[in-house]
Amino acid sequence: MKWFNLSLCVAVGATWMMLPACSSDSGGGNTGGAAGNGAFGGFGAGGTGATGATGATGATGATGATGASGGTGGGAGDGNDTRETAEAITIGTDPATDSKQGTLDPVATDQDWYKFTGTAGQIISISTDAKPSADEFDKTYPDLVIELYDTNGTKIASQDDRSPRTSNDPFLLTVLPTAGDYYLRVLECNAWEQGGAANCADAAGVVNKGYAVYISEVKFDQGNLQETEPNDNATTATALSFEPNPGGGAGVYYSTLMYGTFGSATDVDVYKFTVPADLSVGADSRAIVRFNPQPSGADGNGSTTSPGDVTIATSAAPTALIAQVDVSKGGSFDVPITVGTEYVIFYKRAATGGAADFYFDFAGVGDGNPVEKQEAPNNAVGTAEALVEAATQPGSYFIEGDLVGSDVDHFSVGVPASNADKISVACGAQRSGSGLRSLKVELLDDTGAALPSATMTETADTDLLIQDIAVPAGKTKLLIKLTAGSQAPGVSSTFYRCGAHFSANTP
Repeated sequence: MKWFNLSLCVAVGATWMMLPACSSDSGGGNTGGAAGNGAFGGFGAGGTGATGATGATGATGATGATGASGGTGGGAGDGNDTRETAEAITIGTDPATDSKQGTLDPVATDQDWYKFTGTAGQIISISTDAKPSADEFDKTYPDLVIELYDTNGTKIASQDDRSPRTSNDPFLLTVLPTAGDYYLRVLECNAWEQGGAANCADAAGVVNKGYAVYISEVKFDQGNLQETEPNDNATTATALSFEPNPGGGAGVYYSTLMYGTFGSATDVDVYKFTVPADLSVGADSRAIVRFNPQPSGADGNGSTTSPGDVTIATSAAPTALIAQVDVSKGGSFDVPITVGTEYVIFYKRAATGGAADFYFDFAGVGDGNPVEKQEAPNNAVGTAEALVEAATQPGSYFIEGDLVGSDVDHFSVGVPASNADKISVACGAQRSGSGLRSLKVELLDDTGAALPSATMTETADTDLLIQDIAVPAGKTKLLIKLTAGSQAPGVSSTFYRCGAHFSANTP
């Protein structure tokens, strides 16, 4: 889908890597769509991040679609357009032989169905590959959606874009509830009932219509972590570590897939981790730990619950909270931390649950946005701190800072000479784990006058996104003003993170 989301508040960084969960029987190399994909790097504005090491352990994915129009399969009427005519696919061990190639043609109506057999409690990943590695959001390739159905035709899990949103190619993790046959539906955003013209790139622009899909069983070895009970407190916490990525340079680490279950309504799962002392952090940035809980339910990973309150503290003071989010409301962590320090993260079950109370999370360490440099001067409009346009993302500006007490931060962004008819701003604080509450952003012109409809406040369940505001004629710079309503009792962090993006009006 072509939406503008909160992930755009984080700059693309070369030090965030993702190791997708899958079978460890073979290295993925460059043949797999998910193999070596720089997922955390792509947490910024439409980028894909640093490329993963070729064939990294366990990093396998769907074998890439071939040919100008994709794989070897046909289009509409190719024999697998309904659940009843689903094509057989296996839970594989090698994407080179076990992935399926297909073509969605016409993209606005075609759909492909696949059938496989699984066992109760089997943990699987479904990876897809349609977008080119050079641009994981290329609108000339299909924007895939996948849906998983049980033997009775009930949808149990699905995904549009992977989380974190580093590609339009879905990557779904789930646990099969029973033994039996399952059905996988693959279609393009324009053919999806929840998609359509308002949410999808123009179907007429999709000229490369091929894709690949691969299903594998998740193995808990290098890069994947399953909780070990008892782990209900900081003393018994399950150890979480990060694998170095030899292809990314010194101090660059893959993310770790975490899998856990809630044994009861009161179960708490605790993990401990130490930020590697050699973590690569930019001179103008600070170290960040990032947790990305996967969405639950039939429109997510199929779990009947999700984590609720999740908190981070140091092992030395586990009751002194640094960060807190409510995952059931869509929160995730992007928290500044100190290298070499051991931390603990507590997962509590959401208030409602069911028979399949499992969860998946991706954890990673890297560096964040450029940190504010003029704490006192930027309190006033006239001395706003000037942001530097991102070298690799023209028209984009990123900043990370802190608001303590009645602090006010002002930043100025230069209006690019071209393709700058409108500006969007995305920021995160509470929904990224910060103790700040009611983060407020106001877009101003260069005199400090507020732009129309360009003010928004973050809430516990609402992302802060000011989208597509017209740039006033003749202006060469605009101002961004940030304030916070309060500080959450018992949560010490005061950080926020923002991205501003200029773009052109489309015909």
